[in-house]
Amino acid sequence: MKKILALFSTLVLAVTLFACQQVTTTVPLTTAVPTTSAPTTTAAPLKYSEGVKFEGVKLLGDYKFSLTIDPEELPYFYETAYAAVGPMPMHVLAPSFAVIESDDDGATLVGGFGKIDDIIALDGYRYYPTVTAGPYKFVSFVNQVVTLEIDPLFKGDFEGNKPVIEKVIQRRVNQTLDVEQVISGEIDLVTGVIEGEEIQSAKNAATASADFYTRNGYGLLAMTCDFGPTEDVKVRQAIAYITDRQHVADVVLGGYGSVVYSEYGLAQWMYQEASEDKEWEDSINEYAFSIDAANELLDQTEWKYESDGTTAWDSSKATATNEYYRYNADKEVLTIKHFGTENNNVTTSLRDKFVLNMPLCGMKYEITIGTFDTLLNHYYFGFQLGADRTYCLFNLATNFGTNYDPYYSWHSDWLNTWYNGQGMSNEDLDELMVSMRQLDPEQRDEYLVLWKQYQILWNELIPNVPLYSNQYFDVFDKNLKTKAVGYTGIGTTSFFDWTAAITTMTYEVDTPNDVLIHGVPEMNGEFMSGFGNSAYDNNVRSLIYGYGTYAVNRGGEIVLNETVVKDLDVVKNEDGSKTYTFTIYDDLYWSDGVGITAADFVFAILFSGSQEWLRAGATSTAGEGLVGYMKYHAGEPKE
Repeated sequence: MKKILALFSTLVLAVTLFACQQVTTTVPLTTAVPTTSAPTTTAAPLKYSEGVKFEGVKLLGDYKFSLTIDPEELPYFYETAYAAVGPMPMHVLAPSFAVIESDDDGATLVGGFGKIDDIIALDGYRYYPTVTAGPYKFVSFVNQVVTLEIDPLFKGDFEGNKPVIEKVIQRRVNQTLDVEQVISGEIDLVTGVIEGEEIQSAKNAATASADFYTRNGYGLLAMTCDFGPTEDVKVRQAIAYITDRQHVADVVLGGYGSVVYSEYGLAQWMYQEASEDKEWEDSINEYAFSIDAANELLDQTEWKYESDGTTAWDSSKATATNEYYRYNADKEVLTIKHFGTENNNVTTSLRDKFVLNMPLCGMKYEITIGTFDTLLNHYYFGFQLGADRTYCLFNLATNFGTNYDPYYSWHSDWLNTWYNGQGMSNEDLDELMVSMRQLDPEQRDEYLVLWKQYQILWNELIPNVPLYSNQYFDVFDKNLKTKAVGYTGIGTTSFFDWTAAITTMTYEVDTPNDVLIHGVPEMNGEFMSGFGNSAYDNNVRSLIYGYGTYAVNRGGEIVLNETVVKDLDVVKNEDGSKTYTFTIYDDLYWSDGVGITAADFVFAILFSGSQEWLRAGATSTAGEGLVGYMKYHAGEPKE
């Protein structure tokens, strides 16, 4: 399995520090509840954000704007995430007559939503973002091939670096052949390689190089917590006991990683410090492989009978092939349905062991193998499928954002949204996640204490079976290098992927075609924030947007983007709120030559955070945490 999810699982907020602070959720159109005297259902009046003042957002001049964080959101351990915003091209996405009205009561967008239908059309900006502001500009997306060209107007990344490679192509390749294609020269770069055999092949090749960094994430077997047999925590625990994780790690990693036992990655500072605490380590259940332990747990569930629904199930009768399954009192068989991705040795290594071990616990195991896109649809949006919901196991992976905020993945506030697509709901876990985030940024020690407690409880609830955390290898053309001082390979780290490192990459030897070809399993073609969450689409977004107020450096620190921000003034107000006042430079330009102003930053929040945009199918929490967010985001009926 290659690099799979940048979900943001958890910085869901800071995921796009290089673009707009945007994350997605799904909110249905509200309908009125019928009463006995009014049997018909009437849709509630549509609400609009146009004309509603967003109190915490103010446009203060051509190059000056302010964002005020709601006192109810403070303290917040990752406070700067609320002030992380990037511009959107107002002159492209809004009608020419659109204006931002801003005064002491806040800002609102007037006449700015008239192009939404055009934006989301099949030939619209959503799929063809032709005016951007990043290291590269969009050229085309045809037959799973994205072509980008260097943007000569790009001022530079947060350190002032500009790309020198003229063209970047990202195209779909077969995952089983991608490293071979780098070695043969068909493509130039594959990232996130974890298979030991492929890594060794690249190391041995005369035409390729391989360089690694410790992963800030982990491979996993996800389990639904609100659907199917895995809704029962004891079933989830039982599956953890019969998942042969060492086999998966051996097959997939070939010695380039290790098994992990809770929701952490080896690169996280919290884990690195906690791993020195033996008492904490002893509190984490490793779920060492055990058929007996799994059966003991399953005997405590409803799935404790033979097919007649009354006779106790007897583990001594079970073999790998005799189809002696567990049933509940309603004579329903304990069926575990697994969706895995094609051409993926994580899928096959899990399958090969499950077909042998699940029957020994009375589980009927069924697996469907399909595309990654299909997996994501079932994983994220299973809650919308109703009777068509099918699967309770998914093998995939997640990479943590710089800001580790599990609230956006597991808190019950996000039930029935794609954030918490697995349907986790636990009051104690909720409390810990909120306590972690409600610390001042300086309270690092207190955060670590809560993080340890969170990991222990998460490990007990086991919504995912952690499979491994590993070394990520970039495999690349031997001539591809980094100019970044003190870094090897192409300059990537656990927190700084190839799309961030592109501004310091160069070919050591001139090539006839100054192009970098990056291979990925597939793309959805959603290149505008607010639609989809494919890591491979996010690659493109990161390459064509680059003027956020904050950036993440190679060490994983969130830093002010001084290429964009000329001056920043932070004031703590009497009511407990905090106001960040940004002055941006006047020499920033969109790829079409139009100057970027403060209005583009304010527009990004007002447009993306609006009811109008939400109703179009886009989803975003742009502006979340700022004063007046809920009022603006909810909108008001028009008279």
